[in-house]
Amino acid sequence: YRLLNFDSQWQEGSTRRFATYTNLPPGKYRFEVLAANGDGLWSTAPAALAFTLAPAFYQTRWFLALCVVGVLLAAVLFVRLRIRSAAAGLRRRFEERLDERSRVAQDLHDNLLQDIMGISLQLEIADEVTPPQAAGKPMLSRALQLSEAALVQGRGALTTLRATTYTQQDVLAAIKLAAASFPEERCERIRYRIDGQDLPLRAGSGEEIAQIAREALRNALQHTAGNIDVWLHYSPRRFTLLVEDEGQGIQPAVLESGMPGHFGLQGMRERAARIGATLAIQSTAAGGTRVRLVVPARIAYSGSDTALSMWARVKARWLRKTATTRSAADE
Repeated sequence: YRLLNFDSQWQEGSTRRFATYTNLPPGKYRFEVLAANGDGLWSTAPAALAFTLAPAFYQTRWFLALCVVGVLLAAVLFVRLRIRSAAAGLRRRFEERLDERSRVAQDLHDNLLQDIMGISLQLEIADEVTPPQAAGKPMLSRALQLSEAALVQGRGALTTLRATTYTQQDVLAAIKLAAASFPEERCERIRYRIDGQDLPLRAGSGEEIAQIAREALRNALQHTAGNIDVWLHYSPRRFTLLVEDEGQGIQPAVLESGMPGHFGLQGMRERAARIGATLAIQSTAAGGTRVRLVVPARIAYSGSDTALSMWARVKARWLRKTATTRSAADE
């Protein structure tokens, strides 16, 4: 005997009058039997029985499709829960950081700025009572200028700490504070450029971006007498900062490990890593140094849907422009 669609060859039944099959999958089958009489003569054609085995509910295609859909839904739900959990963690960390920033801002205002203001007042009084021909008059005037500059920078830092989002002008003002202590003729060689829409930066990301830009600008002012370009580019998918100068560049050894006792480059890399940004510092072929910082939109901009909505606005604007062009062509 044999069962077509299951047995690969004939089975020897001996004197048994039955055949047993277990775990048959659903499908159409044909059971055939050949027999011999006492003289050893076999039947010329097998006796046959055709039957169909219906599938159980868990063997049907719709059940398998439901299982696949269920697995996909479970995966989507798991991913959404993970994202929600990560977002909640980031929100808690953001709120904790805001609280810490507020506390530092309050301490800065109540202690350091008040002390600097007192020093500045004392220097102003001393400058007024010191005769112009006195030998220490220039140094006293310079100290007064430095104290006033420190007060301005402190107030700028206080404003930065109190901010919850950063506009383009906020970032630009924070960067310009780095040049306040340098001679005016050198600051005139700085060229600022802003491209893209004014998308608000997150407080934490904006602060790190501004600090990286300030460090890069200070390094450029210290090591070059040529032009310095500071470029801020806002796009729907990323924020880009570029600081480029026309100096002598950075030695490869210093670029790789920094100078002993100086932690500017290391601090910039640490700040970039802290917000998940990409920082590239390189010496250009024509001379000079280029600092390029790229921050993904989901990290840089305030609001999780900012980049998507921005991209949607850009796409809608492009579609309207295309439709207008087609209408004009049809006319």
